[in-house]
Amino acid sequence: MKRVSTICPYCGTGCNIYLTSKNGRVVGVYPSRHNEINSAKLCVKGWNIPEFITHPDRLKKPLIRKNGELTECEWEEALAFSAQKLLEIKTKNSPDAIGVIGSARCTNEELYLAQKFARAAIGTNNIDHCARICHAPTVTGLIASLGSGGMTNPIHDIKNAKTIILIGGNPFEAHPIIAGHIIDAIDNGTELIVADPRRTRLCDFAAMHLQLNPGSDIALINAMAKVIIDENLTDQEFIKNNTEKYEEFKESFKDLSLEEAQFITGIDKEKIRLAARRYATQKPSSIIYTLGITEHYTGTANVRALANLTLLTGNIGKPGSGINPLRGQNNVQGGCDMGVAPFMLPGYKFISPLCGGNSDKKTIKKYEEVCRVPFPPQQGFMTPQMIEGALRGDIKAMWIMGEDLLTTEANAHKSQKALENLHFLIVSDLFLTPTAQRADVVFPACTFAEKEGTFTNTERRVQRIHKVIEPLGESKSDLEIISLLSSKMNYPMEYESAEEVFEEMKSLTPQYAGINYGRIESEGGIQWPCPREDSKGTPILHSEGIARGKGEFYVPEFLEPREIPDEKFPFYLSTGRILFHYNCGSMSGRTTRLAREFSENFVMINPEDARRFGIEEHEEAVVSTRRGEITVRAKITDETAPGLLWMPINFYKSRTNVLTNDAMDEKSGVSEVKVCAAAIKRSEK
Repeated sequence: MKRVSTICPYCGTGCNIYLTSKNGRVVGVYPSRHNEINSAKLCVKGWNIPEFITHPDRLKKPLIRKNGELTECEWEEALAFSAQKLLEIKTKNSPDAIGVIGSARCTNEELYLAQKFARAAIGTNNIDHCARICHAPTVTGLIASLGSGGMTNPIHDIKNAKTIILIGGNPFEAHPIIAGHIIDAIDNGTELIVADPRRTRLCDFAAMHLQLNPGSDIALINAMAKVIIDENLTDQEFIKNNTEKYEEFKESFKDLSLEEAQFITGIDKEKIRLAARRYATQKPSSIIYTLGITEHYTGTANVRALANLTLLTGNIGKPGSGINPLRGQNNVQGGCDMGVAPFMLPGYKFISPLCGGNSDKKTIKKYEEVCRVPFPPQQGFMTPQMIEGALRGDIKAMWIMGEDLLTTEANAHKSQKALENLHFLIVSDLFLTPTAQRADVVFPACTFAEKEGTFTNTERRVQRIHKVIEPLGESKSDLEIISLLSSKMNYPMEYESAEEVFEEMKSLTPQYAGINYGRIESEGGIQWPCPREDSKGTPILHSEGIARGKGEFYVPEFLEPREIPDEKFPFYLSTGRILFHYNCGSMSGRTTRLAREFSENFVMINPEDARRFGIEEHEEAVVSTRRGEITVRAKITDETAPGLLWMPINFYKSRTNVLTNDAMDEKSGVSEVKVCAAAIKRSEK
């Protein structure tokens, strides 16, 4: 038996674990005791990691479509055919007729090569990853307001907060270890304020629950800002020395009334006032949020509104303070860091004005020197734009690495039509997901346990993963797959190791410049920015001044959700994650204990609404929106308010995103999957 240290592959917390293997199979998992993240604890998903790694459903050989069917083939055939098709499409059309989507389950090294493949081997900026469906507004919003798009404070620093505002997030289900840190803080005297349309589990520990109407976040946040300004609870010295546009911001609240905010949010104005006072006076105060803030067509504005609160009160750059987005997938932070986006290079070097960034000719020149090819001149497409482009016929080929677009993208029927309209589709994955089933070529990829590299967790901590077992069957790491296909396309990528890729990557990524594999091993991970080898990293951002020079106040306007209930669709529908499953469920759904707890999709409905529509507990119900309908079991609970339906996104066999709205935040490209108009009825089957 062999025991190897590595990092949990599920959420963005980045728990340190040991995997035990025997005879080429992972047979056990243990939490690491000596670290600041999970210190001898794991959630239920973490404890059940081993099963999916060697599950019988794992892809073990490449697949190629012949006579309409996916059939096994040799690697040489799959690679040669893929290269030929991509080169044909590139030559007959243009490089911009091809799109590449990376995966947050890939390592930093693999994600770096994914964007390099798109830009250097193909010649397009059509490169994106799953931040586009979750935390893209965090990147655009926080960079615009503060100059950096990362979580400002470490996970272990939560205990230092006197007050925590948890808004649009449910860590108990999505980040259980972080929820434990929050509960520990409460036990030591921290006050928790939860703002959420649902009564989530952490509400049981909270001093206040602000049960706002879906999509009314900006109205609530603006009302809190007004209270802080009107009652002189601002940190004037901080504002004077560290911010800009305050007077314009202050003036914008002149005519805002708490009565109007009460009407929009459904929260009593005195509760809003009390929450604002506690946040502004019981310092240090921390804001924690997740996708309930970002997954709206006003997602960027929502994030910037929260940044306003930190700037008003000086709750930034100090222990126990800050604005802390919790990343959902294990390496979505790394995907952003590596420049897996159509408008920026590794290290958040912008190639277009998005997020207020300017094209940096010096950076582009250095990128060209490293990659040895001219840089693509045009800004690329974000994932929703690739989908639209495929529907129009402009995007003719895509390579999707480890993402199940047909399960995770809003308005899934639209995504399905887009993939059907492609001339050529490559998918790399562990399993034959709904998206992989539609591919022309499928590459069998490795799990995290079968390769070397690094992940960057939600607190910006770069950590090492280690190879525990040999790749299953003929599966390969994404690093190897990208390198092999790139070489077939006449752009050789020849690396001896993941470490060699890391060294090249950090030459283009200032935040990682002082990090190396040896330091990561000896120091237990390093939080970027770490610009020099003598730097210890940066646990707390903005501690020596706001990264952009001065924090910028922004005037966010409240806008109703794109869809509001009406006679035909009288409910709001919201979506999220559940404790026992992860993302599209391709890994957790193949884990016996997790699947036993929740084996199928469901809809939460308030008892009052269930009685009104004659729906019984666990009875089949049809949930419909303007985009489609699905039949699921009903779960009757007062966790949801009257007029609100809630469904998980984690079941690839019953895709909730058939229903959700793809209305897009123009600044970040995220879709409004958190709120749309819906109807429910008893199933007639």
